[in-house]
Amino acid sequence: MIVNYDNVPDDSKEKVEAIYNEIIRMLDAENNEKILSKKSVLSAKLKNLIALGSALASQQSQNVVFCVKESMKTGATQKEIMEILRVAILMAEIPAEAYTEIVKDAVKAFEAGK
Repeated sequence: MIVNYDNVPDDSKEKVEAIYNEIIRMLDAENNEKILSKKSVLSAKLKNLIALGSALASQQSQNVVFCVKESMKTGATQKEIMEILRVAILMAEIPAEAYTEIVKDAVKAFEAGK
């Protein structure tokens, strides 16, 4: 629930509340996997690749490993995952060497069935 409605016009309060509640729901970690697998205009593979890019850009190593595995489960290839890594390195200026190893290790672990 939004605490301060001072700057929200009366006819928009319900819409603002709905958007706020949707954002809170999306940020709930337990719902993340459901959101990524839910049918929408984006394929599950594309959503997982976007999540991977986001995890890389925010330098969240554990999420990177999870997103690599989820991306591969939904059909992403090693080439697609490495392309996401290259974009993240260029756009977010993440440490290339460290994250390249994390991604490669996650791909190998997935391919080995771990």
